[in-house]
Amino acid sequence: MAVEVLLTLKRSDTSSTPTPTPVALASVQPRDTTDLPAAGCIRAISAIPLYLKRRALPSIKDATKTLAFSPDIVPHGSRPLDAATLIGEYNQFIGLPLEQGSANVVQIRATTASSITPVARATVSLRSIDSHLILWPQRWSSRTPISPTSVTINSLTPNKVVAFGDPFVFIPNSMANGYHHALIAVQGTGSFPPTPPNDVKNWREFIDFINNDTSTTFYNVVPVIENPMGHVVPISTRLAVIDDGTSDLNFYISLVHSNMPQGTIIKLWTPSGKISMNDTTLPEDGSDIGLHTSLQPGFDEEISLSIYPPSGARIQPFAWLSLRASIVVTQPTQSANIPISNTYLLGAQNVVFNIDYPFAN
Repeated sequence: MAVEVLLTLKRSDTSSTPTPTPVALASVQPRDTTDLPAAGCIRAISAIPLYLKRRALPSIKDATKTLAFSPDIVPHGSRPLDAATLIGEYNQFIGLPLEQGSANVVQIRATTASSITPVARATVSLRSIDSHLILWPQRWSSRTPISPTSVTINSLTPNKVVAFGDPFVFIPNSMANGYHHALIAVQGTGSFPPTPPNDVKNWREFIDFINNDTSTTFYNVVPVIENPMGHVVPISTRLAVIDDGTSDLNFYISLVHSNMPQGTIIKLWTPSGKISMNDTTLPEDGSDIGLHTSLQPGFDEEISLSIYPPSGARIQPFAWLSLRASIVVTQPTQSANIPISNTYLLGAQNVVFNIDYPFAN
């Protein structure tokens, strides 16, 4: 009988986490790994028997599910990685772009929790959705799981790096205008596919889900590994506002980056103009830039982001840019009735570059 264990989530640096002992539980055909990226990443994401990482790179300071930056969901084109490579490259971001219209293998790796009992079992299912900036559960939970319906590892032991040998096989439909697919992994402890989380009625319930759910992790990442045609990297996603209230909500739409070339320009817009940022240069120090906008419940529009690196600039491997949606809640203090604001991150769309030559337009 499977033993259910809930875990404390790691949200910041994991230097206090015991160093897990690698173990290969299953394998597929080995392959040469000399072409894999070699930049480090830091461990930390949610789990029941497993820890799945929440952030992919050391330059990401926060660790929250809403960053949608788990490197333990590993798309890798048509070439599956053997378990030893997934484990050996555990501290590296090794995901490749999804090839639209083709069969892509997507593999899962994780660290087992220190609290699990021997012979515990972990079962994971994987779903996809066209890119959404906020991954509300009702937007993806009813999607048919990617084949196979779930993958399972039996006889787990504590504090081990594990890799699921059976890959998911995903054939993404072709998407235009810079759209891509987000991936969502849900884990459980039974032999049947895990049940996805319940729908939420508003952002408060979503924050409660983010803070307390230990089964789900998000991968909303576009790896850019080739110099795109032209001088622009186009990205598209959707922003939906789910709320059972009637009042407009104050959103902060922001962009944060690390190691993007000095002089990189971005442009951001929606069809209605509710979100609009004309040509704006990214701050060299990586500080965020953004705008406040009031959005009504039911808002649902495409967001277009254009990234213009300067001609001839060399983009450092694993430079990244993150488009984020946060809600801002203003309330008076108890003592002086002075308004204060709390900001809650709800979702992110991430772009990771691994182009080792100048960006030419």
